[in-house]
Amino acid sequence: PASLSSHWLGDNVSQQKPVDETTGGARAVDRSVGPSGPAVKRRLDTNFVIAASAVVISLCALVVSYVEVSVMRADQRASVWPYLDVGVSYSSEGFTIGATNRGLGPALVESVLVEVDGRPVRNWDEVVDRLVGPESGLDYSNTLRNTINGEVLPAERELLLFSVTGGWTPMKREMADQLNRLAWMICYCSVYRDCWTVSRDGSRSEDIRCEPQAGREFGR
Repeated sequence: PASLSSHWLGDNVSQQKPVDETTGGARAVDRSVGPSGPAVKRRLDTNFVIAASAVVISLCALVVSYVEVSVMRADQRASVWPYLDVGVSYSSEGFTIGATNRGLGPALVESVLVEVDGRPVRNWDEVVDRLVGPESGLDYSNTLRNTINGEVLPAERELLLFSVTGGWTPMKREMADQLNRLAWMICYCSVYRDCWTVSRDGSRSEDIRCEPQAGREFGR
């Protein structure tokens, strides 16, 4: 019957696949759907966060490494830190000028300047002549004269620079009374070339360069 035929034809037509006009064949319908705009943005944001986190972690590791190296170097410097102390001591036998390294490492003495009344002297004989005169009659058999200029003084060691012993005499007492006219400045360094100065009045300077002064150095 016509009704059945038309019903069949209608169903058949409705079930046919679309035809690709360019090829004449059946055109397959691509039903795959790509990522939408928000999804792509979320993925890019995630990648950026991961990359930025890696950079931050690397920078933190670099800073920590730098701090550790700085602390290690500071510890190394502190472990060989010298501390030079120069002073006058008195006893029943006389007086002594001595240098003591009270630090942890050796003191490399680079420069020694000594003055009497503000004028430079080069050795202990000049010191005696300036303090009590060339005709003082000092008994040098009871004196000790050393120089520390250019020497290395180990830690916890003392070096006697000038000593007058053998008992007190009027001349020795006079010389002891005149020691306040004597001044010095000593520049010394550690093995890492960190340098300091120490003066007669106890004042100190640090983070300097020791520069020997030609024609004025004591003991050279």
